[in-house]
Amino acid sequence: MHGRCSSEWRLFFLLERRIPMKGRNRSILAVCLLLLVLTTFGCAGEDTYRLFFADTELSQEERSPFTGFAKAVERTGDLPDTDEERILFLLEELAKGPRSEEKGLAGAVPPDTEVRSVSVEEGTARVDLSSAVYEGEGAWDRPGLAFMDTIILTLTQEPTIILVQVTVEGEPWDDGCFLWDRPIGQFEILPAS
Repeated sequence: MHGRCSSEWRLFFLLERRIPMKGRNRSILAVCLLLLVLTTFGCAGEDTYRLFFADTELSQEERSPFTGFAKAVERTGDLPDTDEERILFLLEELAKGPRSEEKGLAGAVPPDTEVRSVSVEEGTARVDLSSAVYEGEGAWDRPGLAFMDTIILTLTQEPTIILVQVTVEGEPWDDGCFLWDRPIGQFEILPAS
């Protein structure tokens, strides 16, 4: 019977044989072992990730040297395994926008935006979005820099992503002020500190 048990329970049985325990002490040891296992290996399926949303309280002069026009929020959930699936997941979360309790933030990706394709090659994520990115409700009242900041900072938190390029319907993203015609990384969008 003990051969089928996990190593943690085998340890519990071994300790119980060497140190006779009854009742309350046995329960305390079982809880301590369970806590040890959970803190060592964590809870399966819960990943922590950051999303960057436009910080509506910043002016051009107040732009952060670390996050530009964006502010990070931390979320937990199940992240997909592959780079492409993770990027798709993160972009979908960005399009949902900030939660009601995340005050002073706005989504820079309109909610109707569809991700047409995602690819990752040699540290560069290439994302093609639908034209709804230009037409979404409030899309034009969001500065282009905030859009770029939120996408680049969110996607480059992935250890395998250094640069990001966004296209719209296969053409370089262009909001009338900024043309995103090549891959860009964090080091290019953030002001010098």
